[in-house]
Amino acid sequence: MKKHELRIKSNVNCNIYIDTEYTCSAEANHFAKIELDEGEYMIKVENAADPDDYFFTEILLDRDRLIKPTLNGQSDTDSKNEPSVAVSKDKNTRDDARGQKPSTALQISEIVESLAKSKAEDKSQSQQNTNQGPSEVKPVSKEPYADLAKKIDAMYPMVEITGGTFFMGEGNERHQVTLSPYQIGKFEVTQELWEAVMGDNHSAFKGARKPVTNVSWSYCQEFIKKLNQITGKDFRLPTEAEWEFAARGGVVEKVSEYSGNDVLNEVGWSGSNSRGTTHDVGEKNSNKLGLYDMSGNVNEWCLDWYGYYLADSIVDPIGPKDGYKRIARGGSWKSKDFDCGVTKRYHAFPHNSYDNVGLRLCVGTSKGNISGRQLVKEESRPGTITKKIDNVDWKPIVKGVGIVVLAILIVIIADALGIKLPPWVLMMLKNL
Repeated sequence: MKKHELRIKSNVNCNIYIDTEYTCSAEANHFAKIELDEGEYMIKVENAADPDDYFFTEILLDRDRLIKPTLNGQSDTDSKNEPSVAVSKDKNTRDDARGQKPSTALQISEIVESLAKSKAEDKSQSQQNTNQGPSEVKPVSKEPYADLAKKIDAMYPMVEITGGTFFMGEGNERHQVTLSPYQIGKFEVTQELWEAVMGDNHSAFKGARKPVTNVSWSYCQEFIKKLNQITGKDFRLPTEAEWEFAARGGVVEKVSEYSGNDVLNEVGWSGSNSRGTTHDVGEKNSNKLGLYDMSGNVNEWCLDWYGYYLADSIVDPIGPKDGYKRIARGGSWKSKDFDCGVTKRYHAFPHNSYDNVGLRLCVGTSKGNISGRQLVKEESRPGTITKKIDNVDWKPIVKGVGIVVLAILIVIIADALGIKLPPWVLMMLKNL
């Protein structure tokens, strides 16, 4: 039986389903390639950022035809062949699918099915297939994962983190955090690992041992989902707290400015030494825990939504319950040295990809505690942003008002008692 390669491309990050079964994902403006047997299929293309934004189309893969489905679920064929009509097994499903129109947000630019890879079957087999009705719909074939799982284990070593209590953040944001044990990747996810799992690589600077880039937070979730299917493990992105704890080197007496050293050139690649590119992971020195490149090379996506830290003391924090940007940590090949510090926070849109953002994997419980509040919330109306702060922290406001009131009382009492305040006192009160 011939195998056909279905190629699907969208202008947004999308998830692809074959006969209601999740099959794969495709990054915006890049092809997803799916191998299918002859037969009838219902294709669902879903906006990865909005599951309610999707459309259906039918496809019939004939022995000798190149079929190009249109957005309304109907199809035409290669000019050399007669038109073929795709027929769904379920009339209601077919009618619903053909009536479904893609929304404005999800615009599929191409759905192309190439001719079969295999050579023509012998005459007897062809005759047999001709006499039969449409072939039974079969799920997409999946290669055995055992060998690939072993390869991935060797490719991506993990480091055990015992957990502990530390003070996270800096300045006014400094707060106590306690973490349960977890595992974190020794290296940033490399391009060879990404390619082994996803079969694509859109990194800005190519190299098997260089960190993968140009992967959105959302696309990373698809990578992790597939990786877990292959390995049987529970990989995920680290929380922001887990990332910072690991970058610090765990519980330490003195925290280095960068991950493993106060001199960035010893442990990381930044704008001052990278020569405008990423570098193979593990080329610089590791930190105390044996972790590499946690300062510089690429920023690393974290699990959390971006927001203000909320609690003074918390166990296994996971950030705000919602938001519109995700945390990225560590600085990158084009960052200033100062911006590669272990406490520096960055945020980015989760559905966008960047040439200086990659990822590092983690294993362990993610059922933590809400630990922050959202900074801003996007308005539904395009082009407007409403600065809405949830769960307002009144402590600094009350403190500021109290200082002003105290200063006024001092001036009033001094005047009532006929005491002339020294100029330096007046200057101090004015600065308050």
